[in-house]
Amino acid sequence: LRLWVSTRGATTPLHFDSADSFLAQMRGSKRVTFFPPAALRGLYPYPADHPLHRRARPSLYAAPDERAEDYPRFSEAAAVAQTIELHEGDVVIFPRNWWHNVETTSALSVSVGCRFV
Repeated sequence: LRLWVSTRGATTPLHFDSADSFLAQMRGSKRVTFFPPAALRGLYPYPADHPLHRRARPSLYAAPDERAEDYPRFSEAAAVAQTIELHEGDVVIFPRNWWHNVETTSALSVSVGCRFV
């Protein structure tokens, strides 16, 4: 079980988890963007032997023109992305191998998460 406390603008980089997990939003709100495993080609993941091997190279917060120049296939992944807003009392499931980015959108956010091993 993990407790996540953050403030507006805090983000997690685009990544995937190797186990199913959930996140329960206790206070405040977050925006979660999901990319299915099939979007892998457009996410430019780091290699398996790299310390950041479960992370994507493109940033969702980079300027679109700059991102398109550096990662031209990212538009393929973006076309299948889905974004949700989590509010107090909401729970979201993160299926394993689904890529996701999380951004805190409220002044204060408190969440509880757990991975299923």
